[in-house]
Amino acid sequence: ARRWPVEAIQFRLARGAAIPYHDHRHYAGALLGLEGECRSRSYEILGAEAVPSGAFRIRQTREEGISAGTVSTLTRTRDNIHDLRSAGGVRLLDLFTYFRKDASSHHLALDPLQPGAGIHQARWTS
Repeated sequence: ARRWPVEAIQFRLARGAAIPYHDHRHYAGALLGLEGECRSRSYEILGAEAVPSGAFRIRQTREEGISAGTVSTLTRTRDNIHDLRSAGGVRLLDLFTYFRKDASSHHLALDPLQPGAGIHQARWTS
């Protein structure tokens, strides 16, 4: 049986701080709120190509608040692009495992295409 590492990172976002849009390809994770509150918006890539190049489309799948005692989850294929924004400051515990040794997160830039439908054009920036 294969065994994958599980990592835990505790971090804070100061008042007004944000972690911009980024993906978690090859990860599964849970983000647990410890103190304060933040907003998380999650997205999925539209289309069959798992790692598109150039411009591609993504769709917002959910928006939620993460506060003390609540959990937000993602998988390699579900909600694996997200951003975090804190209005008043937050402390979070990030628990995750990765399925490839070279797994890493990449940032994205988004342009709304169909704002009412949550459809955006995206491109990798790192």
